[in-house]
Parts: sequence; C-alpha cells; structure tokens
Amino acid sequence: METHHGRLGIASGMLPIVMSLAVASRSLMAQAPSKDQDIEPQVILRKLFPPVYPPLARQARAVGDVHLRVSIHSDGSIVAVSVIDGSPVLRQAALDSAKQSQFECKDCGQSDHLVEGTFTYSFQVSPEQEPADSNCCLEEQAPPDRVPTTQVSQSDERITITIPPICICSDEYLGTLMDRRMRLIAGNDALDCGRVKVGGDPKASLTCARQAISKKRAFFVRLDSFGMDSFLSYGFAGNGSGKVYSVTFDSLGWNPDPDIEILDNSHDAVEICPKPVHIWKEVSSKGAFMGYRCVPYK
Repeated sequence: METHHGRLGIASGMLPIVMSLAVASRSLMAQAPSKDQDIEPQVILRKLFPPVYPPLARQARAVGDVHLRVSIHSDGSIVAVSVIDGSPVLRQAALDSAKQSQFECKDCGQSDHLVEGTFTYSFQVSPEQEPADSNCCLEEQAPPDRVPTTQVSQSDERITITIPPICICSDEYLGTLMDRRMRLIAGNDALDCGRVKVGGDPKASLTCARQAISKKRAFFVRLDSFGMDSFLSYGFAGNGSGKVYSVTFDSLGWNPDPDIEILDNSHDAVEICPKPVHIWKEVSSKGAFMGYRCVPYK
C-alpha cells in the first residue's frame, strides 16, 4: 500500500507539469503562422525601365518626388499606373518609366485579384554647383553631342534620378552670349547696327540692318523686349554672303524643337532667314507687339 500511494503521489505531482506543457504547446501552435493563413501580397519592381530627366525640368531646375500607384495582376502584368502627387513637369517621366518597367506580385498565390503598390521617383540635382558665368554656359566649349550623364539608383520602392550640377548663368551673362553668337555669324568686320533697349526707338537700327541686307554686307542688330514672364531679345546677323540668321534670346530658355537650333545653354534659338530676307514687326490682331521676325511665326 505504501508503494501504491507512493506511485500515485508521483503521478499526481506530474499532472500539473503535463498540463502546463500542453498549454504551452497550444500557445506556440497559435503563434506560429498557419499554412492557410493569408499573407499580404506585395508588388515588387523586378526590372526598371530607366527614367529620363525631362529637358524642361533641367532648365527650370525642377526637383522633387513623384509618387505613383501601380496596379498589377498576379502574373505581374500592369493594369494601371497613376500619379498620387508630384511636380507636373516631372510626372510624365515617372509614368513613362513605370509603364515600361517589369513588376512581380509576391505572395499572390493562384488568385487573380488586382494588387496595388506605391513607388517613389525622386528627381535630384547633384549638390555640387558649377560657378556662375563659367565656361559651362558656353556650349561650344564642349562637344555638340554632349549629353549630361544621369545616374539612376533603386532601393525597394524608391527610384532616384540624379543629374550633374546645373550651370548657373545670370540673365545678364546669357544675354552677352547672344551678342557673341551674332558676332560669330557676322564676322569681326561686320557692321554693328546697334542694340535697342526696351522702350527705345528701333527705326535707325532696323534701317541700318535692312540696308546691310540689300547690299549683302555683314551686320548684326539686337532689339530687346519683355515677354509675358521672361526677358526677350530679337537679333539678326548677316554673314556678307547673302545669308541672314535670326538669333532670339529668352531668359527662361527654349523648348527643344527639331526645326530650330537651340544653343547657349538652351537660351538662344537660331534660324536661317528665308530669301528674300525681310525683317518685319509682328503685331497681334489686337495690336499687341509680338516680336521681330524674318520667318513666319510658328
């Protein structure tokens, strides 16, 4: 009997331990993820289509983030790409890149429901700045086919696009490039028909230019004006062989145009005047001054 009671006591003493182990086991099982437990699907950027820093954004020195929402199928095919927020001049570049990139739906399983993810395109300029009025303002100092190197890096859902330092040139300095451009066209011995400042009388300078054209004499002339939101200057230069060029300066810069040569850090638009050469003053239907032209207004 003593032996029986001894065994019963041991068994009774182990009972709480066994129950504790059972509770702990159930607790661990509850904490462990079940195979049937839902895992949140995730949109992964598998292959990035290199984004391009827009030329207009370069000229305007526009920087910032563009946030996109990307919707895909479980097989990774793109359903839609939309802009959440970001600078208007940078949005299209981010959209173009995302629409041509390749995505993957992680943990989607066999379901074919749509999955959304957000991605950030960060457009930046290298913090190092070129000195103002340096040789970087003169495009002829570098090869004409020079294209600024853009660096692109990716970290998860963030894509960073960085361009080299921007050459900062004052409007006054850029204006002198226009004079230099016309002198390059006309030559050292060209007739200087003068520069007409804003509000000045252009009659004498235009008469000088028109006489030089009729005599096929090398010349240059410049007429300053104000646009809606920038400083403009209209110039004409003849090389003495009958060719006359229009050189138009805009302090904000020109948009790329396949029919016009854009020079001097995108501030001077150069066109050859059609023959017979005629410099004329353009006025709107309401009588507003529209500039001086030697070619039809586009």
